[in-house]
Amino acid sequence: IIEKTMIGDIKEGLMYFKGNKDIRMVANTMFLLMAGVGSIYIIIIVFVQQTLGSSTRHLGLLAMFLGTGLFLGSMGYGRFGSGLCKKTVINSGLFIAGFIIVVFAVTLKFWPYFFIAALLSAVLGLFAAPIVVSSNTLLHEAMVDEMRGRIFSSLEIVMHVGFLVFMLLTSLSAEITSNSSILIAVGSIFSIIGMVRLIKGIRKKI
Repeated sequence: IIEKTMIGDIKEGLMYFKGNKDIRMVANTMFLLMAGVGSIYIIIIVFVQQTLGSSTRHLGLLAMFLGTGLFLGSMGYGRFGSGLCKKTVINSGLFIAGFIIVVFAVTLKFWPYFFIAALLSAVLGLFAAPIVVSSNTLLHEAMVDEMRGRIFSSLEIVMHVGFLVFMLLTSLSAEITSNSSILIAVGSIFSIIGMVRLIKGIRKKI
């Protein structure tokens, strides 16, 4: 009975995604983010060690700068972003974050300096944080209370599927292509999707 109830709840949550465009947008965005994280997670350690010729210490410092950017981005958006359109914030964040990932990969390939990597990591966190904050806010505004548990459980499934599937695909791709090419591809996909969404939003307003 418990198993049938759980499966039914998940199905209801997934069906609710289809009927609500705002929640569907959040689900698509979180799937995209987790797919990107899964792809980057596989190759970023090797990429940083090869380009910077560094050890685990530099990886930890880069993670610290990324976390600092995420913290400042969340604080700044919470203070000044309440009046902004959440969809515009999400799509703009995707576009800029993707561009920064591309710049990160290309710059470190030709100028492998730690301070450049640290600066770009902080900037990436600064623009990535509003994506997550806006997505969560939009999700809470769009859902009804009685569907809250079903939606969150279904969203977690969507996110983890994206993470695991693209970890596998990237691990296979890394055997035949360079790590920098994968980073550039991930960043480009983010930017293209963000730009396309922004253009569609502008056209709807017109």
